[in-house]
Amino acid sequence: MKKRKWIYPLRVGISGVLVMIGLYFSIILAGIPYQDPTPEMIQDYNFKLITGELLICVGGIVFLGSTIWRV
Repeated sequence: MKKRKWIYPLRVGISGVLVMIGLYFSIILAGIPYQDPTPEMIQDYNFKLITGELLICVGGIVFLGSTIWRV
């Protein structure tokens, strides 16, 4: 069992990286919505926002899954 002690910190680190990338997509890339956007701008904004939210959710699921598996 001692050979696998590094797996839990690795999973927590991966989940942290996923959450940070998701926050980057949601806050920095998507940012504040445009006032009078063209359809292309709306499509780009929605893509970045949804991608960020998905990465945050996946990071949270990986963290919860690894924590539950650890117990």
